[in-house]
Amino acid sequence: MSYQDLKECKIITAFITPFHEDGSINFDAIPALIEHLLAHHTDGILLAGTTAESPTLTHDEELELCGCTKDCQWTRSFDCGCGYQ
Repeated sequence: MSYQDLKECKIITAFITPFHEDGSINFDAIPALIEHLLAHHTDGILLAGTTAESPTLTHDEELELCGCTKDCQWTRSFDCGCGYQ
């Protein structure tokens, strides 16, 4: 995603990462959640951002979370891994 792409977004949603009860990421739930956001006027999605889970995810989990979107067919903007303290 380029800076220009971000400037053209009107709504960028900080995606809430879905988890299983054991604390592992629920990757199966991600496509439906993203489709829901995109169907409801979201121009961009921020993965592993400032929704409180970014400090708790390992680097490998962040990479896997961001990588799971590469096979999806949406055409809007994605950003990943923002919001570290």
